[in-house]
Amino acid sequence: MGSGVLERQEMKLLEIQSSARTGSSITRTLTRRIVTRLQETYDVKHRKRDLVETVPFITETWIDQDESAHKTSRTLISELEWAEAVVVGLPIYNFSVPASFKAWFDQVAVAGRTFQYKNGWPEGLLHDRPTWVVVAPDGVPVRSEVDFGTPWLSTALNMLGINDLRLVVADKNLLDANNVACAEKHIDGMVI
Repeated sequence: MGSGVLERQEMKLLEIQSSARTGSSITRTLTRRIVTRLQETYDVKHRKRDLVETVPFITETWIDQDESAHKTSRTLISELEWAEAVVVGLPIYNFSVPASFKAWFDQVAVAGRTFQYKNGWPEGLLHDRPTWVVVAPDGVPVRSEVDFGTPWLSTALNMLGINDLRLVVADKNLLDANNVACAEKHIDGMVI
């Protein structure tokens, strides 16, 4: 007879942070809560990519396929390919995603590596994986007519083959502090 101890399933988790705030960030706090929940359930192998650490913008050198300019892309794509699950902290700045997150996406969206064109439309080459995204605009309601961040995010990640998006919304937090508490309760009640 066995020892009665069940082995926890391993999970390779990539955490991506894009908030310019490093101390009092709502998205950082809520993503830590998700990571903790995952660690309670799985044997998590955890990598963290903080986009406050500069991710370069695409330049002409990058477009011209200069090998040294593609070093960052190769690193970021390798992290994404490694991951079996992703947790993203995504504040909304001025109606859309932070420039740091857009720079990250531009580095990982590489034709022939993470997507290909099929019948004139991009098709993802990455395997799908659960992707929790904490979205925290200060005033703009998520899914409103002025929310350009979450529709862009969904389209962008779908282009890479990532379709299993699990949004955790903490919107309008400057207008109602209870929205963050509601997001915490949502995380605590999630089936992980």
